[in-house]
This record gives sequence, C-alpha cells and structure tokens, in this order.
Amino acid sequence: KRLDKLADIPKRIGAVRAFMDLPEAEALTAANKRSGNILKKVEGEVSEKIDPALLQEAAEKNLFEELRAVEPAAEALYAEGRFEDMLVTIAALRSPVDAFFETVMVNAEDPALRANRLALLKRLYGVMNAVAEISRLAKYRRSICFFDIDSRARLPHPQTFPKRGHRIGDAGPRRFWI
Repeated sequence: KRLDKLADIPKRIGAVRAFMDLPEAEALTAANKRSGNILKKVEGEVSEKIDPALLQEAAEKNLFEELRAVEPAAEALYAEGRFEDMLVTIAALRSPVDAFFETVMVNAEDPALRANRLALLKRLYGVMNAVAEISRLAKYRRSICFFDIDSRARLPHPQTFPKRGHRIGDAGPRRFWI
C-alpha cells in the first residue's frame, strides 16, 4: 500500500520494529511472502470476495473466521494511526495462517474453490501489508533503517543485516527503507 502521509513514516517504522520483536513475526512474514508469491503467479484479477459456502477444509474455515474477527479491529487501529497496535492485532493470525499453509492446497483443480482460496489470501495479504510490506522483512529480520525526511538526520543508526553482515548504506535525502 502507498504511504498516506510522510509524517506517518516514523510511526510505521516503530510499529514494524515492534512487530519484528514478536515471536509470531518470522512465521507471519514468511507466510506473507508466500501469499504474495502465489498471488503474483495468478493470471487475471483476484477477487477479494470470499464465499463461505466454498470453504471446505477446517484450516481455511478457521482462517476465514479469524480474519473476519481481526479485520475490523485492524482497520480501525490503522485509521487511528495506531500502527503498532494494528500489527500486534494481526499477529493473532499466526496459528490459523500456519495451519492454512500446512493443510490447504490453494491451487485446487476446481476453479471456484481455487478462486475462493485466492480471494482469502488476497484479503489476508491486504490486511497484513497495510502498515508496511512485511513480506520484504522475511529475509532481513531487524534490518530496518530510515532517514528523517526533513532534517536529513539518520534516525536511528543503521542496523546490521544478521545473515549478510553488512550495513544499509545512506539512502540520501528524502529516501527511506523499511
């Protein structure tokens, strides 16, 4: 999603940092990346409309119910600019998301079933990426750096990539990374 306001960037980064400290973060970022990869491969438009009657597996029914329970609260927190609270709220989806990917075949042979499962993934992906594209954090945990857009001061100091052992370089004025 596009950033609504540049003033939200520090709050979003703080929220992502707090999210990455949660025990659910690693599994959810990996699942989010997997969802994104599945959705990228789909030819044509994926609907966000989910037909509950087409949900067959217990894991997909559970994910749908949990998503329906979490989505309104997450959207309200997002609208209030409470990004950290929103990410903590969606962290509750870890178990149903894990179970979904362990037991459900998204690309089912039945086109209606496949479309319904893709719609479920698209809704999940949208909720999970409202604050920032967390799927990009799957590989680089704790590698967040940003720059104050107004003063050009680096806030905070760049952190080291744990797996590659190098630092994020200066992005220059008016640029940021999450």
